[in-house]
Amino acid sequence: SGQERLVKYIYAQDKWRFVLGRALLFFGLKTLFGMNAPKLGLSPLGRPFLHTVPTSEIDFNISHAGDWVVCAFTRAAQVGVDVVDVNEFDDWRELLNTVLAPLERSHVSTVKPARQQEIVARYWSIKEAVLKCAGVGLQIDPLNITIDLRIHNLPQVKKCPLSIAKYPEDFGVMSLNLRSNATLSVVSKNLGAAESNITRCFPPRIQIIPVDTLLSSVRSADH
Repeated sequence: SGQERLVKYIYAQDKWRFVLGRALLFFGLKTLFGMNAPKLGLSPLGRPFLHTVPTSEIDFNISHAGDWVVCAFTRAAQVGVDVVDVNEFDDWRELLNTVLAPLERSHVSTVKPARQQEIVARYWSIKEAVLKCAGVGLQIDPLNITIDLRIHNLPQVKKCPLSIAKYPEDFGVMSLNLRSNATLSVVSKNLGAAESNITRCFPPRIQIIPVDTLLSSVRSADH
């Protein structure tokens, strides 16, 4: 249960991120889908899902890092979201050979030194979102996924294991900066996309809900 997961966190900031993530989830399910008191389940790999709603109908994913907590929703698709605090990637050079594929390392080498840390963080964020979308987490080595970031604002999955997608282009990717210190990546995979070229390659649509909007809604409900 959520309460059991909450007590496992040692630090207060992690507890608050978890609580806020659940608040965003319930707020989104209520405002977007009219759902009250949804029941959650966990996959064998620990991915939360709506226990009483088929995955083919509504899917969601939560991520948090630094000062950011995000929750993404989709209909008739799988979704993965990952937010990273770029400042936490001080050791980005050590990740080059353990996380980035040759194409990705080559791209990093062409970027201005001042932006290399940010680009490595973005690669990691997208890969993490792909794995979360597929529901496998780090059971799959990130090196087995190749992302192409060379085209500005149009990230693409160029290679991935067959176990998570028949075609890499089945994944739609969106990645953007949240201020100067955080990167948000959202990845969606349309169910049945392998049978239809029409549904491939479209990036997911996202909407960012500020925390003060959530708090205002809660206060209004209390009165």
